[in-house]
Amino acid sequence: MPTHLICFRHPALGGGFGLGYKIQFGYDFVGDNYNGSNSFVPDPDPLDCGGHGTHVSGIVSAIAPTFTGVAPNATLGVYRVFGCSGGSSNDVVIAAFNAAYQAGAQIITASLGSPSGWTEDPLAVVVDRIVDAGVSCTFSAGNNGNEGLFFASTAANGIDVTAIGSVDSIITPQIMYEGQFTINSSANTNFQYLPANNPFPNNISGYPLYVVDHNITNPADACTALPADTPILSEKIVLIRRGSCTFLSKIANVQKFGAQYIMIYNNENPMVKPQSPSGVFAAMVSAEQGAYWISRLQESLVINFYFSPKSIITTISSPNNITGGTMSIFSSWSPTNELIIKPEVSAPGGNILSTYPLHLGGYAILSGTSMAAPYIAGVIALYKNAKGARTQIDSFTIRHILATTATPLFFNDGKQTYPYLASVVQQGGGLVDAFAAVHYTSIISPSTLTLNDTGYFKKTVNFTISNTGSTAVSYTLIHERHCKSYYLSFI
Repeated sequence: MPTHLICFRHPALGGGFGLGYKIQFGYDFVGDNYNGSNSFVPDPDPLDCGGHGTHVSGIVSAIAPTFTGVAPNATLGVYRVFGCSGGSSNDVVIAAFNAAYQAGAQIITASLGSPSGWTEDPLAVVVDRIVDAGVSCTFSAGNNGNEGLFFASTAANGIDVTAIGSVDSIITPQIMYEGQFTINSSANTNFQYLPANNPFPNNISGYPLYVVDHNITNPADACTALPADTPILSEKIVLIRRGSCTFLSKIANVQKFGAQYIMIYNNENPMVKPQSPSGVFAAMVSAEQGAYWISRLQESLVINFYFSPKSIITTISSPNNITGGTMSIFSSWSPTNELIIKPEVSAPGGNILSTYPLHLGGYAILSGTSMAAPYIAGVIALYKNAKGARTQIDSFTIRHILATTATPLFFNDGKQTYPYLASVVQQGGGLVDAFAAVHYTSIISPSTLTLNDTGYFKKTVNFTISNTGSTAVSYTLIHERHCKSYYLSFI
């Protein structure tokens, strides 16, 4: 798994690194300070400092109970090709792929890439050769859906690589963290909050609550400049009501008095992450919780907060009725410059809960084709496990099976779903169906019919349907229209 790096100390990822652990092998090719253009400092320890690699790894095979990956019994190898910030280069990623192949990896997944329409890109060629040698390779298709057609990514554009598009989750999950408060030094009482970014640090434990406005019906709380006699708020947790103006406006007004730690209590459903500028810890609590705290402050009582570095987390979710179960609008569209159709198949990638570095909260919700590619890697692991070690199935057959057993999805423009299918150059075969991939006995090859362009149009294309089951099967072939795709260029 060439990746940004991984928090292998996470208990859901086995808690360690090496033989006997879930993450058994790997290497850091670059070091923390590498940014894609400076010198790299290799290290045998691929420990995470960013979060992306840990999130991707959890999708593949995190262990219950808090979060379970697609293939929780799979073992991992991890190769770090990114520093703590910046990019990477082809030679580093190629070295990581070669190392994974030489280490005996059965499946290699990579959630990275850059726009490229040419299949001759060196990284794409290397990954193609690894696939030809029998190793399934999944690559994120890219997050440039706003660019429209002909915006493939390398090495997802490789002829033999399995490129993965992203589908939005049918629910919108939120991670709630647990804190504690006391009233006049009473026993600790637990409460839950939804942080804008990272949870509150434990070094502010003991800070008191400060309220800007005791009127819980005032939606304009902190929307205007605070009184000149407002105390310094740098060592207080400031409580503000949601409403009227933006979160950033409210925060800016209390920042003028040094506020860095801000609680916003809700005034409507659903609970949302408040926007927060750099250097500020902000979070949202329920309307009921905020009203309770204010009622106690009106009694001239003192409320103090306490936060643990190992905060207990829970998740809440609400239905995604707008884009749930359809292609993510950020998912890149093909074809390549040589009119090769990508992606082959799609998987959940929008609003995905997974593991995250422990020092950043342990779990996070991220979106991208980066989240979809490891999902398919996990499905391939399940497929190989279900078929057994003695069953020899090449990587191309597995790719055909995943694409042709997937569920085609209707087109959604981010606002509504239409009564026709999304284009093949956006979704490939559609949303992966792991059960169907394992149990269907019909294999269609190839999974995509490429007709080329007008000048070199292929009037005749061939495909094969194989029945690998023990009973006869009848097939009915139909054609379903999908949305038309246009490419416009303005000079």
